[in-house]
Amino acid sequence: MSRMTRRFITFGIITTALVAFGAAFGIHAFSDTLLQTTSGNSKTLTIAPEGDTDVDVDIDGFANWALLDRSSGDIEGANLKETSTPQSMIKPWLVADYLRQAESDAPPLLDSASAAIRISDDEAAQTIYEELGEDASIERLISTCALTDTTVFPGRWSKTEMSVRDAARMGECVADGRAAGPWTKWLLNEMRHVRGSTADEDQHATSGGGRWGIIDGLPASLRDEVAIKNGWTRMADGDWDLNCLAIHDDWVLAIMMGYSGDRSLDYGADRCRAITEQLFGSGA
Repeated sequence: MSRMTRRFITFGIITTALVAFGAAFGIHAFSDTLLQTTSGNSKTLTIAPEGDTDVDVDIDGFANWALLDRSSGDIEGANLKETSTPQSMIKPWLVADYLRQAESDAPPLLDSASAAIRISDDEAAQTIYEELGEDASIERLISTCALTDTTVFPGRWSKTEMSVRDAARMGECVADGRAAGPWTKWLLNEMRHVRGSTADEDQHATSGGGRWGIIDGLPASLRDEVAIKNGWTRMADGDWDLNCLAIHDDWVLAIMMGYSGDRSLDYGADRCRAITEQLFGSGA
């Protein structure tokens, strides 16, 4: 499915044997049974609904999502193998890779690591990336986190090609300690303190507010528990690549999308919210 073709995608969820998983975590259970219909350049991807568990989100582009059960490692979602660019969603790995290799309790780039997460500072992330040997860090991401669909883009962390199921696996790798080692709690705490909105005054040339998306679709009782990192940019063709990642003690949710440059940042943030809200049935 071409990333460059403008299209509308509608997807839903079917209840399956994962009912126990959903009951445990307050999530509507689902299956990856995928039905496809194609007409010209327009493709509708539907995961057939059952009962009131339907998720239905239209997007002027593409949308992929993956929900990982941390107790079993099972991943369910839509368009799990399709790849796009993670943009700043990959920053938790860069920070983790740096801190795991730190030789002191006060690594010299610790402030940069915090800025890369809390305000999505690109220059701070680039400094860390260069310190890590650039492409070598992404190769370590693939091997350390057992990713299957991710490929290096030479010299550009933001343009790594990654599937949404690999994004969820990366989140699990951060959560379970493989990525950051003894710095895991510190990193997850930084991700719980991401700040700033989609408003113009919070968006800058090399940094930006990133507290939006999945967190807005969760029940209020879960929001303080969840570590997040979003990634967003207008690509060379003018269209958006936008991604949302959230890590909870019980699950990891990743959403990756691309849509028309005629739309706003809010448009993508709202679709991350809507997918999450329907998955969790929160209406929060």
